[in-house]
Amino acid sequence: MRVLFVNPSWEYIEKKGKRYNRLWPPLSLLYCATDAKQKGHDVIIFDLNAEPDKIKELLNIANSFDFIFLTSSSLDRWQCPNLDIKPVESVLEKLPQGKVYLIGVHGTVMPEYFLKKFKIKAVIMAEPEETVREIISGKSMKDIQGIAYLKNGKLVQNQRRQPINLSELPVPDYSLLPFKKYYYELMGGNFMLFETSRGCPFKCIYCYQEMFHNTYRKKPFEKVKEEIQTAVEKFNVRTGYLIDLELTVNKNGVNELCDFLIGKKYDFRWCCQTRADTVTEELLTKMKKAGCTLVHYGIETGSPAIMELINKKTTLEKIEKGIRMTNKSGMETAGFFMFGFPGETEEDMQKTIDFAKEINPTYVSFHTASIYPNTKLFTMVGGRLKLPFDEAYTKEHSLEKLKKMERKAFVQFYLRPRYILTRLFTFNINSLWKQFKLFLEFVR
Repeated sequence: MRVLFVNPSWEYIEKKGKRYNRLWPPLSLLYCATDAKQKGHDVIIFDLNAEPDKIKELLNIANSFDFIFLTSSSLDRWQCPNLDIKPVESVLEKLPQGKVYLIGVHGTVMPEYFLKKFKIKAVIMAEPEETVREIISGKSMKDIQGIAYLKNGKLVQNQRRQPINLSELPVPDYSLLPFKKYYYELMGGNFMLFETSRGCPFKCIYCYQEMFHNTYRKKPFEKVKEEIQTAVEKFNVRTGYLIDLELTVNKNGVNELCDFLIGKKYDFRWCCQTRADTVTEELLTKMKKAGCTLVHYGIETGSPAIMELINKKTTLEKIEKGIRMTNKSGMETAGFFMFGFPGETEEDMQKTIDFAKEINPTYVSFHTASIYPNTKLFTMVGGRLKLPFDEAYTKEHSLEKLKKMERKAFVQFYLRPRYILTRLFTFNINSLWKQFKLFLEFVR
């Protein structure tokens, strides 16, 4: 069988929502494609996000494939999917009918919308890997868990599939991707994504976790080691992002990974995302020694009242301590903050800006809170199930007001003399210029 996997193209910075859409590999598609290739199928991935000029080539050969799988949100965007669905729809409407299966958050939330509008074969609900395997094997639609399709014009949703056993995922065949195209402005090129777990044990009100089945699962260390070893030794990958939602929740796993990387002495730098209240000085020191140069922290707010509202289950004091320990270890920090929660006042928002300046991460990002379906936040604001997924917050907070607050936050944080002088002495000029250009995009 000939199998085609497609990742649509988004602008690097999405103008409406002012979001980063980075040139990162579609990891979940790569798992699916690798599995199909290992089973003897003829497989191609078109990552239009990395190579947008290949859209004509894609459309010219699409009819020659037996199966076409298009994703609206690959693995790195499962918990915070793109709001703009137009790039997905623009590809869907051009692909041959009767062969296309949609993967990702948007189809999982609104299967009937996509099935009826684009006459696609089926929507794959939640994690795609096992479902894709069964579809390619020729299994009858009625017997495949985790899909939705139309029968006589009516929606059929089969039983949801159980969470995948992460030990069953193949070691990715990185040759299927144009991996030289991938890049993270805070890390550099020769870049790849890795995961050591899926899901999160915490239950914040805003994070979409249905793609993860609302579970937390660890990937066996031997599998993680083999993936990194393959990427670094066979494909010259030099930078990576461990995209677990909360990496250091699994301290034993992180220690094991660090011991492996320290022993290998690779020319490999990596970053991760975690909570500031789950790190320790000892662990951070080892992470730094193992090649970690940057830790991303989802801080969200500087208001104790909003912190309680969003069910973050931490305190400002714990966050400040985690940031301080990370800076002391010699690693950079990135702090993520949001505006627009229910009941949040301008005073609460200013507390967030002031807290960001107080703890002083190396980088910060301020965004309007997105209201994703099937989250507690969506229920709290009385969200309506429609696309795009960013309209519910306008009931209480106007978009104009929140964007104005974002601009204010970026200016107050990044244009401080203390911050500018520190960066001039610690950054090279090229890095500082890239960061400044991104800053300008977000304050326009």
